Amino acid sequence: MNWRQIGYLIYGTMLLYAITFSPKFSVTISLDTNHPMSVNTLLRFSLQNVLISFAFSLLAFIPAYQRICTSCWWQKTWFKVMVMPWFSACVLMFVRNVVLFSKCIYLTESIPVRDSLIRALLFYIAMMGFAVELICHWHAVYRYQK
Repeated sequence: MNWRQIGYLIYGTMLLYAITFSPKFSVTISLDTNHPMSVNTLLRFSLQNVLISFAFSLLAFIPAYQRICTSCWWQKTWFKVMVMPWFSACVLMFVRNVVLFSKCIYLTESIPVRDSLIRALLFYIAMMGFAVELICHWHAVYRYQK
């Protein structure tokens, strides 16, 4: 492996970790009109999630740097199987976290924190765009490698 491939591996790992990372939201609603509603978030670093992201990224990047035989059906199937954990974790956690953000934005309609949550959601969607670009790269490698 050269430095460029190691850089791609780190990029894939951090991208998957950022997408699968889900903050914990808590909305506190007070019955007293003098105390408005508040939103608390808990962001916790997890080494376990980083290691899982690294393992999935390593699995996904191995076929991209190995020559596959396009006439061998089992090698092409193996290629799909190795990329699938990264892809499925990315898509499933993206949907879960977008629903989480949407619910929190809906519940915080009247407080100023809502603008920050909307910006965070837009940033999260932009990160998913980078992940889609990486998935398209793997598809191109799969489709056009001879």
